[in-house]
Amino acid sequence: MTQSTIISAANANRLYWLGRYEERVYTTLHLLRKCYDKMIDGEPADYASFWRRFDVDNTYASVEEFELGMLYDEHHPSSVLSAQLGALDNAMLLRNSITSETLSYLEMSVARLRRCKAERRMNITDLQPVTDWALAFFGSAEQRIENTMALDIIQAGRITEHIDMLLRFDYPVERVSFALDALQQRLERLPELADMAVAGQIRARLGGGIYNADVRNELLGLINGVVRV
Repeated sequence: MTQSTIISAANANRLYWLGRYEERVYTTLHLLRKCYDKMIDGEPADYASFWRRFDVDNTYASVEEFELGMLYDEHHPSSVLSAQLGALDNAMLLRNSITSETLSYLEMSVARLRRCKAERRMNITDLQPVTDWALAFFGSAEQRIENTMALDIIQAGRITEHIDMLLRFDYPVERVSFALDALQQRLERLPELADMAVAGQIRARLGGGIYNADVRNELLGLINGVVRV
């Protein structure tokens, strides 16, 4: 890879949100699949808990509406299709930086989601290719993006979103700390975009062990302020 080169503030923002949106696609489908399996096993209470975490404004009136909405509602920022479109929109403006091959995985994902939406497919297994292409996108980025700074920004966005999801779904402190280690490694190469003091506050908060709802909300606010783009 070539050495880092200067990236405009606008493109830094696009790269960061490209990473966040695509990680949101991947993690949301992963969590929805786990939730869908529980619904099949007859545990709707678990689904309701998932619903509340994503649909805080109570947008959807029924489980079926929630299933369709979380997959295909283009106007709900937490839906899979909305996040995938956000990733594609940013990537289109970064085509020269990320290469057409890397971009193609996002284009295929949008096409698949739109087709499943038209057919009202709610079985998460129908969207397995979208999950696979999300991983392929990040793999292609690692192989093909020559600007190391651009790649670090994408990965910083990806890990930030991953931590955000871990916190929202009450993953163990150890998992969050491990992800924070990975984020800090990336941010050490992006000193002009990183607020390491905020990262330190997160680390101190996690050091207290199990976190309650108030601490989780505080951590969510902090993690979304670590990268300044």
